[in-house]
Amino acid sequence: MNKDISLQGFISELASNSPAPGGGSAAALSGTIGTALVCMVAELTIGKEKYKEVEAEMQEALNKGKQIKDRFFTFIEEDEEAFNKVMAGYKLPKNTDEEKQIRSNAIQSALKEAVNVPLEVIKNVRAAIELALLCASKGNTNSISDAGVAGLELHASALGALYNVLINLGSIKDENFKSQVKAETEKLIKEINEFAESIEKTVLSKM
Repeated sequence: MNKDISLQGFISELASNSPAPGGGSAAALSGTIGTALVCMVAELTIGKEKYKEVEAEMQEALNKGKQIKDRFFTFIEEDEEAFNKVMAGYKLPKNTDEEKQIRSNAIQSALKEAVNVPLEVIKNVRAAIELALLCASKGNTNSISDAGVAGLELHASALGALYNVLINLGSIKDENFKSQVKAETEKLIKEINEFAESIEKTVLSKM
């Protein structure tokens, strides 16, 4: 999402008949929202006498959260750009053997980029959801529901990004690339699922 476009404008575009932005950008937006909530809970904990013992942890979570939040924001637009490159590759001419090879190379390169963007989203969710658990466990209990929503948004972001990894991975011919990505995403999603479950249990136990 271009910083000059309002959230309302982005949502309107998402609801249109244009294929991009689509689910990948939406997944990145969920990550942005989830991490922003992590920052909010940290902000509402820092400076409170009751939480003085965890202030350093919350400050570190806030600093890390701000960096991750900004990364997620760039992924919203990068996912759309990656999709457009794939579509541009498919539109290249294929009348001669040379053109067919050029077209195939362009498509394969674009597909890898279309995998790498949501993969980066998943990696950043892994970092952010750990911060969400910290905020749920040690943050201001008045904001426990916000920490819970942060966990939900981040979990949704990871699963949405995973779908976009898999749909593009299916058309990639490089088997080594495919196996490496699959192994990495399986490990990350397993860890993210565990964090999401811990956040839910922690949040519900404090309500």
